[in-house]
Amino acid sequence: MKVYIAGLCGEGQTYCHDIIFSTPFNMLESFFMVKPWQSEWIKTENNAGFMLDSGAFTCMNQGRIRMENIDEYITRYANFINKNNIDLFFEFDIDSFVSLKEVERIRDKIEQATKKKTIPVWHVSRGRDYFIEMCKNYDYVSIGGIVSGEIPRSKFSVFP
Repeated sequence: MKVYIAGLCGEGQTYCHDIIFSTPFNMLESFFMVKPWQSEWIKTENNAGFMLDSGAFTCMNQGRIRMENIDEYITRYANFINKNNIDLFFEFDIDSFVSLKEVERIRDKIEQATKKKTIPVWHVSRGRDYFIEMCKNYDYVSIGGIVSGEIPRSKFSVFP
């Protein structure tokens, strides 16, 4: 199992730069929070692995991106993925704001722009059969809705 460390470089984190450049580890970062120096870190030997989250939850939840700006954000996201040769990155799962058809359109746009498969994010509203199809079609599938409360932690013993 690979563990990816997340949240090291969020707002107010001033100590992470030295730590990150001193020891190899796997990093998970949100595109919404990514810092310019992280592009350089991605190319170093300390990059044991890098996974990029789309930042969808933060963007939409904080109202920092509106529907009319999504395509521009997605273009910047895909360009960052291409420029930094990132292989593991998540779709822009905004199921609670738009239809699944729109999420699929955005996923397709990212995949076309990067020529790589995203990591789709399953939500309860997508249903069991959709989850099974995702597992058939993708090497990685993520489960969303835990932070937002869509999946109550009390229902699953794996979420203490």
